[in-house]
Amino acid sequence: MPSDFCPQCATPRTGSFRYCRSCKFDYDGGGIGTIPSTPTTAASTAKASKSPAERLLVGLIALALVAGGFLLWSKIQVDTIMNDVGSELASLRPSLGPGWAPAGFKVTTNPNVAIRWMEPAEIPTGSSWGLIAVTRLGCSTLYVELSILDSTGAAIGYTNDVLTGILPGQDAKLTFSDYTTGAAKARISDVSCY
Repeated sequence: MPSDFCPQCATPRTGSFRYCRSCKFDYDGGGIGTIPSTPTTAASTAKASKSPAERLLVGLIALALVAGGFLLWSKIQVDTIMNDVGSELASLRPSLGPGWAPAGFKVTTNPNVAIRWMEPAEIPTGSSWGLIAVTRLGCSTLYVELSILDSTGAAIGYTNDVLTGILPGQDAKLTFSDYTTGAAKARISDVSCY
């Protein structure tokens, strides 16, 4: 009759199983031999030896590489489109050299940006003020902030607008809304192009 406990590790024997479920002792072979296993390859051995943290790290690295590749591919696609459109716009505005700003536009404190105030008929309904900006070299992001002034010229608030993907020589229409009581006029307080 088989022993009720493994002579090697003292784990209770399960039924008439040939091998100890804990230490793999061979009951029928008297401890000589081990559980036969299927042939392994180096890859399966390496995979089995990795801890869950290592597998998670490898997965995260693979995900980061795929995401990075996609972002690089996307940037190349956007740059190609922007360059194509930029070439077309450059032909519309023949010179973006010295004195590059179109007639009626004033170069701001940022030498890459020239602006003009919109005429009242150009300002969309619901907006208080409007500007048209043109960039010499283009802007990935164009940010303009206005200080809101009362009738005495005191600053009483601000408003802003942001546009992205502005190409060299392209008109960029910025509109500003204001709900400040007592607003009489606005002045440009910040122009950022980055």
